[in-house]
Amino acid sequence: MTISIVPLTAADRQRLLNVDLAAFFFDPNAYPAEVATRHFDWASTFGASREGTEDPAGVCTSYDMAVTATGPLGSLARCPWQGCRGCRSTPTIAVAACCAR
Repeated sequence: MTISIVPLTAADRQRLLNVDLAAFFFDPNAYPAEVATRHFDWASTFGASREGTEDPAGVCTSYDMAVTATGPLGSLARCPWQGCRGCRSTPTIAVAACCAR
């Protein structure tokens, strides 16, 4: 069996959610596909498909996220969250310094 890794786009939202539903058992009617996937970084979203099928058997993505940091005189600034590309779990000191300006 051959597996192909293919880029996914916003046009693939529902197919991606079908894979998520199989893995995480969330309510498929809780949110429209556009809402549930609006934070996905589509440039970093891929699917793994088996030979002879178009539906992904697995998916990998990252998220467009941001952090809010305090600035001078109590101001707030929203900055991109530049963490691990796969999970974006840890904001860097550089982002915190940028936001504080």
